[in-house]
Amino acid sequence: MTRNNPPRPELALPPRMTFHLIAGEIPELDELLSLYASVDWTAYTRDPQALARALRHSSFMWAAR
Repeated sequence: MTRNNPPRPELALPPRMTFHLIAGEIPELDELLSLYASVDWTAYTRDPQALARALRHSSFMWAAR
């Protein structure tokens, strides 16, 4: 430790997260709406049927759970 480099506080790391990547499976619409609403993506949640159509017509999809 020097005058120019004060000690840094310890970082609080989040608990280890585990998730699974799923290819080609479209999540249920209520799950998607909840996820999109949680990050304020309201353009996608205003018209749930349009969102469902867009996902059904996607050429490929990944989901992380």
